[in-house]
Amino acid sequence: QRTATEGLAGQSALELFSGVGFFTIPLSRNFEQVEVVVGNPFAVADLEENVRENGVENCRIAGSDLSAALREGRWRVGQFDLLFIDPPRSGLPKTAVESIAHLSCPNFVYVSCDPATLARDLRILLSSGYEMVSLDLLDLFPQTHHLETIARLRKP
Repeated sequence: QRTATEGLAGQSALELFSGVGFFTIPLSRNFEQVEVVVGNPFAVADLEENVRENGVENCRIAGSDLSAALREGRWRVGQFDLLFIDPPRSGLPKTAVESIAHLSCPNFVYVSCDPATLARDLRILLSSGYEMVSLDLLDLFPQTHHLETIARLRKP
């Protein structure tokens, strides 16, 4: 958690695929406003409780499908200082990654549990003008092929 969120601060952050809020709580401590999108209604309920129990008041939770939110144009270019995503093993749908790249958030953290889908998505993000700042690999499940990867990007 600390590796992914350390040193991040600003006015506004957009977190996609937040789940129950593992990264949401630390982000809310360092950003004035955090907007969170999660599609699973059970995760939304758990996230709302987690936010309430931690006394977080600067978090706006949207229980909706990411693709629908992107199609609706819910966010504008330059609206957020940080885009933080932790998608499922399948990574991002191609149309979503292209739309996300066009949001042009100056800072971007992509947490991935599958290096192959991360590489696929990074190819699109890097070709849209993002630069790789750092790449951390965490072996949370020793003696398996599973790796957690934290990619930090920026758009100059």
